[in-house]
Amino acid sequence: MNNENNCVLADGCKAAGTDACTRHCTHFIAIHGASGEGGRSGAAGLPREYRLVTLKNSPARADQSEAYKAAEAYAASFARQFEQGGPVAPADRIKDLYLFSESPGTGKTTTAAALLNEWLRVHYSGSLRRGFEPLQRPAYFLDVNAWQNERRWRSF
Repeated sequence: MNNENNCVLADGCKAAGTDACTRHCTHFIAIHGASGEGGRSGAAGLPREYRLVTLKNSPARADQSEAYKAAEAYAASFARQFEQGGPVAPADRIKDLYLFSESPGTGKTTTAAALLNEWLRVHYSGSLRRGFEPLQRPAYFLDVNAWQNERRWRSF
């Protein structure tokens, strides 16, 4: 039994689906930690339930097909992080993204998690291919509702 279904790197990994794809893989450990609960994914603050969500397997994809076309185009720009060593023209900058819906339960959090996992994958594998040391926390998942609640209760 391999570890392919437990790793966000599997989509681009040559070892995925083979006998070499185990929980002992150094790349799995780098992204998910030895227990599957840490690594760069844990350092990014990604909630457990979203740590394996990708743009391809997201449950929100079916109901938000147009949004996912835009999300895939946005994720395609992530490789530019390796080209931005100096001044960057505004048209070439990796843009910020804000997910908005007037209704709850439309897949905003799931989509944000999928995009963060895509960023982690591109940053990690792209850094290694270029001989760079991947950052331990190249992104951070901030749950604004939880943050607001924490701040609200601390002020009393």
